[in-house]
Amino acid sequence: MKNIFICFIILIFMYPLSAVHNFTINGQESLTVAVSDSLYLEFDFENEGNSADFDLSIEIIGQQIPLFSGNYMLFQDGGLLDNTGLDGSFAGGFNNFIQLPEGTTLVVTLTDDEVSDAVQIQFEQLDTDFSISGTVTQEGGWIDLPVIGGVVFTIYNGSAEYLIDLFENLSLEALLEFISSDHYLLSDLTGFLGTYQIFVPEDIPDVPCAVGVYSALDLNGEFIAPEIQEVTVNGNVSGIDFYYSNPDGDFSGLVLNTDGEPVANAAFVMENPNSAIPWFFTTDETGAFLFALANGTYSYTVAALGYETYSDEVTINDNNVYQEIVLQGGGGQPGGVFYGFVLNEQSEPMVNAEIVLMPVSGGDPQYVYTMADGSFSIELMNGIYNYMVSHAWYVGQTGEFEIADSDVYLEIVMQPVDANDEDVLSLRGLRAYPNPFNPQINFSFQLIEPSQVALQIYNIRGELVKTVINHNLAAGDYNISWTGISADNTPLSSGIYYYRIQSNDIESKGKILLLK
Repeated sequence: MKNIFICFIILIFMYPLSAVHNFTINGQESLTVAVSDSLYLEFDFENEGNSADFDLSIEIIGQQIPLFSGNYMLFQDGGLLDNTGLDGSFAGGFNNFIQLPEGTTLVVTLTDDEVSDAVQIQFEQLDTDFSISGTVTQEGGWIDLPVIGGVVFTIYNGSAEYLIDLFENLSLEALLEFISSDHYLLSDLTGFLGTYQIFVPEDIPDVPCAVGVYSALDLNGEFIAPEIQEVTVNGNVSGIDFYYSNPDGDFSGLVLNTDGEPVANAAFVMENPNSAIPWFFTTDETGAFLFALANGTYSYTVAALGYETYSDEVTINDNNVYQEIVLQGGGGQPGGVFYGFVLNEQSEPMVNAEIVLMPVSGGDPQYVYTMADGSFSIELMNGIYNYMVSHAWYVGQTGEFEIADSDVYLEIVMQPVDANDEDVLSLRGLRAYPNPFNPQINFSFQLIEPSQVALQIYNIRGELVKTVINHNLAAGDYNISWTGISADNTPLSSGIYYYRIQSNDIESKGKILLLK
């Protein structure tokens, strides 16, 4: 859940930044902005039709800390966000909803044809009597120590449940609505005593705020990071403290191939029992990995190009666990890149669309998700692949392509479900709540016509653990409950699970999190 802080910064500044010279925001090369200010970006490309790389960094006490960099074809001359068309210039804007701590500067650098330009942004602090304050500490040998220079952030007017739902169903429309409404990302730096105070607007009483912390301790993997908290603000809320604790044990080891050689950049997806967002990690050049964990059992998967996906569990019980994970398969170099865009019928980007890739010759499916500009990219081995693209309330798209020592580009256009269509889908309004849940989750939906409905639950390894229902149901509204009990009436442990619901003409799936 803490990753939301990073995701929001990335998303908002991935949004309309592109170009390279004569770059200004609100006509200035250095400016101070307040929350909700309108930002209007203008710049020129080196050549008509170009796109640009961009780099974001933060300057704190004279030091520049890299934050994010990239290149997205959306930010190109005449692209979706360019109001001027294909003319070698860019103009477009959005509302600012970020306030970085006092004394910090956001540096935005744009590069096109090796020519760069930059704009510096400082942030006006709020003048308000409402605030959130507390301390951030880390577990020490004799006494707890303050965490200095940590960024404590709050997503104002955003409950944890709201944010989870936003990211699980992220779309360009949802992001625009979030940015243009009374939601703000506000932050402060911890001082020498580990203390912070975030000032928030006082326009709305009893407003929910998700609060979290991000520091250098999150990068070294030696501490168990505190999770996000939710508070209600109607005045000065104090005592919102965060604590980096020593782990009960480390899960470490090596990822190797069948010849005993290290597999670098193998991707770990580790269940996070405190968040709907799992932990992500990649092995280093020696194939090594390390997770600092509290006591408990954790499901995880390991994937690498050209190898079969490996799934297992690890249990920490006041001990360290070392494991050598051997991936089956030939490995090798990719044959090419499958890349492109997923768009709606108005040629607008589809954010967080899921693309499932299945090799025709057999093997594990691979997944890729679209970015804020609707783009996707994944390296693949040579072969023929079937693909399926899905997004909430859009008709799924399927197709086939071949990687043969060359890249494959594809634009996929999604069509919305038409409620007036003669072939209207029988299943509507599917919702799984609360999520995370303990001990009961509810699946609500509406059947437009009588249907055979099957609702099944799977674990992170894809194994069926429970068929909740499999019946013929009449048309109407339904609310089906499940209490985390498996098919053999055993209570399931905390972790990530997947649901799949099928009716006569549609299949929907999603992720749920059981917390105990």
